[in-house]
Amino acid sequence: MVLEGKVTEAKYTYQRLTFIKPTEHHYEKKGEVPYIKYGCPVCDALGNKHQLTFGEKNCGLCNVNLTWDELWKGEKENE
Repeated sequence: MVLEGKVTEAKYTYQRLTFIKPTEHHYEKKGEVPYIKYGCPVCDALGNKHQLTFGEKNCGLCNVNLTWDELWKGEKENE
């Protein structure tokens, strides 16, 4: 499993924030309209799978910071 995300810039290490891209779980069949649910990659890796609401700032269970930047770009391009 590869975690994707970003780390904010700061003068000191303790001031940096880490953000992780949510995991996409696809439930559509080939040729169907995309049906996607999102999960926390940290919780998924630990076997504590649950669903996230699109746009949540933090995971409700492990409190990891989430980034939806790439997902938002895809949504805007499809409009």
